[in-house]
Formats: sequence, C-alpha cells, structure tokens
Amino acid sequence: MLWLSTQIWVWLIVAVLLGVLCTWLCWSRPLGRRIAELEAVREQASPPRTA
Repeated sequence: MLWLSTQIWVWLIVAVLLGVLCTWLCWSRPLGRRIAELEAVREQASPPRTA
C-alpha cells in the first residue's frame, strides 16, 4: 500500500509543477511583454515637463 501513496504523491507533484509551468507560459510571460510594450510607448510619448 505504501507504493500507492508514493505514486499518488509523485503524480501530485508532477501535476502541480505542470500547472505552474502552464500558468507561467500563458499568464506571466504575455503580461511581462505587455508591460514592456506600454513602457516603450510611454517613453516615446512627450517628455515630462519641467516646472
């Protein structure tokens, strides 16, 4: 019965790691690109005014 518990834990850890990887690929990377794109647009806009 111990082998079954071990197998369940191994598959659980694999599933969590795959979930983290998918989340990073589908959520974090595009969000980082969008932030970089918005920062580039902001820098190309008019320079900040000095008083």
